[in-house]
Amino acid sequence: MRLFIAINFDEKVRQFLGAHQKKIQTLCPQGKFTRYQNMHLTLIFLGETPQEDLPAIITSMEEIQTRPFWLTFDAVGRFKRKDGDIYWMGTRVNQTLHKLRRQLYERLTQIGFNLDSRPFNAHITLARAIKLSCEDDYETLKVVTNPLEVSVDCISLMESTHLKGILTYREVYGKKLSP
Repeated sequence: MRLFIAINFDEKVRQFLGAHQKKIQTLCPQGKFTRYQNMHLTLIFLGETPQEDLPAIITSMEEIQTRPFWLTFDAVGRFKRKDGDIYWMGTRVNQTLHKLRRQLYERLTQIGFNLDSRPFNAHITLARAIKLSCEDDYETLKVVTNPLEVSVDCISLMESTHLKGILTYREVYGKKLSP
């Protein structure tokens, strides 16, 4: 099973993200764009994981002691790549989000998961393989004039699969954050 732990979003958030994705698409229609249904914020990428590890992952998620919190989406950014950039929607710095991610990371590494140790950059991927013709276009894209604030009250263990050739994410387990 190819697994990750994420924050999923409702229709309102996906519409907001989709509007920013369309701005990118108008400037670079040949890129690869995240499917609307797949937009999420990855907390931990587990990768290929045996099904027998599910109970330990779920237990680790249940041990998390984090209250519901607010996230603000306020900037479009990019990761530069030679074969085309990755564009994403970022969040305002949020200590609760970073604490949640740190707790998950610590619990999962303690039980033997070998996780990516790079610094956490909270973002939602909007598009890949983007090559803009002009740097001024990026300056226009990165401005979010009306930031969106959303409540987060659940984290999800997700499975990544291909159904009829389409990348699809399915929730395996959801954990409500408790006040």
